[in-house]
Amino acid sequence: MKKVLFTLLSLILTFNLYSQTELDYLILKKVNEYRVSLGLNMLDFCDKSFLAAQHHTEYMVSKKSIGHSEENLTPTPRHRLAKYGQNSCLKVGETCSAVSFGGQSIDEVSKEVVNNWKKSPKHNRIITDPELTYASSCSLEGGLDGYEGYNFILTTLVLYELKQE
Repeated sequence: MKKVLFTLLSLILTFNLYSQTELDYLILKKVNEYRVSLGLNMLDFCDKSFLAAQHHTEYMVSKKSIGHSEENLTPTPRHRLAKYGQNSCLKVGETCSAVSFGGQSIDEVSKEVVNNWKKSPKHNRIITDPELTYASSCSLEGGLDGYEGYNFILTTLVLYELKQE
């Protein structure tokens, strides 16, 4: 009986480690809706880009700062994708966001995250790059240095294009 319970618990925890939250799903959905409105292809969800996005969002939460580089063995989005087994990327993009969180619905948060990327020329270029075909986002609640007492939703979106074989 203990073996059965342990196995079931292990399976549940394993599936939860590699799954998007509803907020992550909504962010990718809104990015795809925006891309389709511009006549672009939809981005396909990829578990490897989710793990890379999760990795970087956890890093930002731990450092209480937002940015694209890390001071470790995975300094760039390409390194993070490689860490999770995606080594054949032709092109890689990453967008990050920090949205003040004061109890808004996840739909409101997802709209704010995507709208911020749309308003930023650099981020907008990445989320509308027609060559990028795979993506995932990961959002976590955390704080930012200099804003003690405030909650934020920190998000990373990792996008990439596979090399043609």
